[in-house]
Amino acid sequence: MHDSLWQDWMNAALGVWLFLSPMIGLGELESALAWNAYISGVAIALVAVAGITSPQRFAEGVNLVLGLWVALFAIVTGSGTSAEGVYATGNQITVGAIVAVLALLALRAPLPKRIR
Repeated sequence: MHDSLWQDWMNAALGVWLFLSPMIGLGELESALAWNAYISGVAIALVAVAGITSPQRFAEGVNLVLGLWVALFAIVTGSGTSAEGVYATGNQITVGAIVAVLALLALRAPLPKRIR
């Protein structure tokens, strides 16, 4: 396995968390926010794993866009006033923002020496 950036490992874990979050009570299982969590969570985790196995700037850029998408989707679609919806919205805004920040940090970091 190649040297990899710690941000990729964190984004992989956040992608898994995002995917699982509707199933553990953060939102309704069939809502638009839940489907966003399922699809975006898998995408974030897969892109992060790709960055772990073969570090490339492209993977970080994709996760930057995915993180922004998750946060903005939650902001735009909202969740109503139910506690479940508020938690789901807050979770997605937080996870999306963290994924985007980690991707930005990874974009600014030098690639591992063996990959250059």
